[in-house]
Amino acid sequence: MKTLYTTEFYDLTFSETYAIIRVKKGVHLDLKITNELRHKLRSHYKNRPIVLIADRENDHDIDFAIYKQNRLKNTQALAIVSRNKAERERAMLEQEIFDKSFAFFERLEDAENWAISFFPTRS
Repeated sequence: MKTLYTTEFYDLTFSETYAIIRVKKGVHLDLKITNELRHKLRSHYKNRPIVLIADRENDHDIDFAIYKQNRLKNTQALAIVSRNKAERERAMLEQEIFDKSFAFFERLEDAENWAISFFPTRS
């Protein structure tokens, strides 16, 4: 079962083992927004391990300082989903500063299946 949480900056979908964030078009994803996001994730998942999926359907900017914070210790992996070539190039830069499992997908369904594979007994 999935639950959707919406703000003016992003949509967040919770599932049993992963969360999907879709930042809204034109938003600058900065520390303030990501701190709120982390709070929502922490409230929902507590300390259970999860995979975070970033559905990059909408164009937006990212402050790479968010990776240095690393305040969500239970995040086991990050998946980026986009069909945009420029987004793939940005994801390669992100991969260099994210110290856990990282993958890039063109289809959300593929990212979800990858995320489920991390915790097969919880799915």
